[in-house]
Amino acid sequence: MANKKGKKNGAPIQVVIPNLWKGLKVGEMQKTNELKEVLELVTNENKRLEEIIKQMMQEITFLRESLLSTVMKLEEPINA
Repeated sequence: MANKKGKKNGAPIQVVIPNLWKGLKVGEMQKTNELKEVLELVTNENKRLEEIIKQMMQEITFLRESLLSTVMKLEEPINA
Protein backbone atom coordinates (compact mmCIF):
# COMPACT_ATOMS: atom_id res chain seq x y z
CA MET A 1 0.00 0.00 0.00
CA ALA A 2 1.34 3.43 -0.92
CA ASN A 3 2.20 5.80 1.86
CA LYS A 4 0.75 9.31 2.18
CA LYS A 5 3.89 10.90 0.76
CA GLY A 6 3.64 8.70 -2.33
CA LYS A 7 0.03 9.73 -2.86
CA LYS A 8 0.85 13.43 -2.54
CA ASN A 9 3.62 13.42 -5.13
CA GLY A 10 1.63 11.28 -7.57
CA ALA A 11 3.84 8.21 -7.28
CA PRO A 12 2.23 5.18 -8.93
CA ILE A 13 1.13 2.20 -6.88
CA GLN A 14 3.82 -0.44 -7.09
CA VAL A 15 3.08 -4.14 -7.15
CA VAL A 16 5.96 -6.50 -6.45
CA ILE A 17 6.02 -9.40 -8.87
CA PRO A 18 8.31 -12.22 -7.78
CA ASN A 19 10.84 -13.59 -10.25
CA LEU A 20 9.41 -17.08 -10.59
CA TRP A 21 12.05 -18.17 -13.11
CA LYS A 22 15.13 -17.23 -11.06
CA GLY A 23 17.39 -20.22 -10.61
CA LEU A 24 15.11 -22.60 -12.51
CA LYS A 25 16.51 -24.97 -15.11
CA VAL A 26 13.62 -25.58 -17.49
CA GLY A 27 15.36 -28.43 -19.32
CA GLU A 28 15.77 -30.36 -16.08
CA MET A 29 12.27 -29.52 -14.90
CA GLN A 30 10.73 -31.38 -17.80
CA LYS A 31 12.03 -34.56 -16.23
CA THR A 32 10.43 -33.80 -12.89
CA ASN A 33 7.19 -32.52 -11.43
CA GLU A 34 8.61 -28.98 -11.11
CA LEU A 35 6.85 -27.65 -14.22
CA LYS A 36 3.53 -28.38 -12.55
CA GLU A 37 4.71 -26.54 -9.44
CA VAL A 38 5.82 -23.53 -11.51
CA LEU A 39 2.45 -23.50 -13.28
CA GLU A 40 0.72 -23.48 -9.89
CA LEU A 41 2.95 -20.59 -8.76
CA VAL A 42 2.14 -18.60 -11.90
CA THR A 43 -1.57 -19.36 -11.55
CA ASN A 44 -1.57 -18.27 -7.89
CA GLU A 45 0.34 -15.09 -8.75
CA ASN A 46 -2.15 -14.37 -11.53
CA LYS A 47 -5.05 -14.75 -9.09
CA ARG A 48 -3.31 -12.44 -6.61
CA LEU A 49 -2.76 -9.79 -9.28
CA GLU A 50 -6.38 -10.11 -10.44
CA GLU A 51 -7.49 -9.41 -6.86
CA ILE A 52 -5.20 -6.36 -6.67
CA ILE A 53 -6.64 -5.07 -9.96
CA LYS A 54 -10.17 -5.65 -8.68
CA GLN A 55 -9.42 -3.65 -5.52
CA MET A 56 -7.83 -0.85 -7.56
CA MET A 57 -10.87 -0.68 -9.83
CA GLN A 58 -13.13 -0.39 -6.76
CA GLU A 59 -10.96 2.45 -5.43
CA ILE A 60 -11.04 4.20 -8.81
CA THR A 61 -14.83 3.89 -8.96
CA PHE A 62 -15.16 5.29 -5.44
CA LEU A 63 -12.84 8.21 -6.22
CA ARG A 64 -14.65 8.94 -9.49
CA GLU A 65 -18.02 9.00 -7.71
CA SER A 66 -16.62 11.18 -4.92
CA LEU A 67 -15.18 13.62 -7.45
CA LEU A 68 -18.45 13.78 -9.37
CA SER A 69 -20.36 14.39 -6.13
CA THR A 70 -17.97 17.20 -5.17
CA VAL A 71 -18.25 18.82 -8.60
CA MET A 72 -22.05 18.64 -8.43
CA LYS A 73 -22.03 20.26 -4.97
CA LEU A 74 -19.73 23.03 -6.19
CA GLU A 75 -21.95 23.63 -9.22
CA GLU A 76 -25.19 24.05 -7.19
CA PRO A 77 -24.49 27.59 -5.85
CA ILE A 78 -23.64 28.81 -9.36
CA ASN A 79 -26.98 27.67 -10.76
CA ALA A 80 -29.00 28.85 -7.75
